[in-house]
Amino acid sequence: MIEENEFKIFLYLSQKKYLISVFSKFDHECLFKNEYKILVPNIEFNEIELYDFLSQNILNIEKKIGQFVKNINLILDIDLFLTINIGIKNIINTQDHLDKIRLNLLYELKSDFKKNYKEFSIVHFVINNYLFDGQEQIEFDDQILCHNLCLVAKIICIKQKDIFYFENILNRHQVTINKILSGKYVSSFISDKNIDECESGMRIFNGYNLNEIVIEPKIIENKGIFEKFFKLFS
Repeated sequence: MIEENEFKIFLYLSQKKYLISVFSKFDHECLFKNEYKILVPNIEFNEIELYDFLSQNILNIEKKIGQFVKNINLILDIDLFLTINIGIKNIINTQDHLDKIRLNLLYELKSDFKKNYKEFSIVHFVINNYLFDGQEQIEFDDQILCHNLCLVAKIICIKQKDIFYFENILNRHQVTINKILSGKYVSSFISDKNIDECESGMRIFNGYNLNEIVIEPKIIENKGIFEKFFKLFS
């Protein structure tokens, strides 16, 4: 029997297919995978079709791991996400430490988002680049001497009512959503035809993109540069 929290479940939903996979938390081995291709794609999800897919596969997963499925990570490849490109600038004083300034800038961006997009929840928060006195850098360097720092970021978010819609579907199976990922964002990291959407989602969840801020304080094996921001964005 697999012990609790030794696995991660990812469910990919699109208008063309459903895919569910279970991965070992430690070596990321795929323990279970099943795919259902939708012959006639619909604009909206066929809830009966999805319910049957979940009923069959959750039961099979529970037999495989020897315990009840409690939560999943949901990858949605549908047109529900809003992408916001934003930037923020700070004048540097000689006493300021760049790491502290960066943290404050991230907090300001998060606060501005919550103020202006009250109906949305962040699913991905990615730093695109930094500008040190107007000079672009992809990676952060706290040793650079500069007079101003600009942080350019991308926020991918989804309306809370859309989250509730899928929560209600999964609740019928006594399953909750652990994390939501954008299918388009996840697919952008697939460079190998042998890697599917769930495996790419698992890599993203584990900190594959080091410039993505971890929004929820989950256990991450490959910790990125923003591990210390867990509490800030929870």
